[in-house]
Amino acid sequence: MAVPKKRTSASKKHIRKNF
Repeated sequence: MAVPKKRTSASKKHIRKNF
């Protein structure tokens, strides 16, 4: 998953919500 390097540690559950 190409998740932004903003806060993937605590946002691992709602990664899609971070998009």
